[in-house]
Amino acid sequence: MKKIKLIVAVLTAFTMMFVVTACGAAGEGAGTANPVHESDINEVADKTGIYMTTPVGATEIKFSYIEVTDEEPIAQVTFKYNGNEFCYRAQKNDYTNILDVTEGDADLADMIESLNDGTNIVASLSGMHYEWKASAFTEVKGKDGLVAFNNNKEGIIGWIDLDRSPSILYSISMTSGATQEILQNLATEIYSPM
Repeated sequence: MKKIKLIVAVLTAFTMMFVVTACGAAGEGAGTANPVHESDINEVADKTGIYMTTPVGATEIKFSYIEVTDEEPIAQVTFKYNGNEFCYRAQKNDYTNILDVTEGDADLADMIESLNDGTNIVASLSGMHYEWKASAFTEVKGKDGLVAFNNNKEGIIGWIDLDRSPSILYSISMTSGATQEILQNLATEIYSPM
C-alpha cells in the first residue's frame, strides 16, 4: 500500500510540473504546458474578458495572460507594492463555491485538506502549492474567500464572484512577507465587484 501511495505521489508531482506554475516561474517561451504571454492591460482584458487593476503606488507592473488547455485563459498582473511582490490572477469558470464542493457543506477542515493536497481551486489558480501553517475562510467585499499563509513567508488569498456569469475566481499570492492582514487589505483595495 505504501508503494502505491509513493507511486501516486510521484506521478502527481510530475504532473504538477506541467500545469500552471506559480507567478514569475515561467515566461513566454519557457517551455511550460501553459504558456504565459506578456502583454498590456487592454490585451489581457481582450483575451480573458477580465480587467485587472493594481493599487495606486504599485511599481514594476507586468500584465500577462496564460493559455490553459480546455479552460478559459488566466489574467495575471505582477507588481511590487509597499515593499512586497504580488501576483494577482483571475479566471472565468463554472465553480459554485470557493471549495468547488458540489455535494454537502464545506468546512474549514475540508478547506485545509484541499489546500495542502493541492486540489483546492485557489491553490491551483495561484500556482502556490505549500503546506499552509494558517488558513481561514474570509470575505472580500462580500464575496466568499479563503486565505492561507506561512507567517512572513508565502501566502494566498482567493475569492469567487458568483454574481458574474460565468463566475470569476481571483487570487493574490506572495512568496515572502505574507500575513493575513497584508493579503486581506490588498484584496479589498484592488477588487472591484460588479
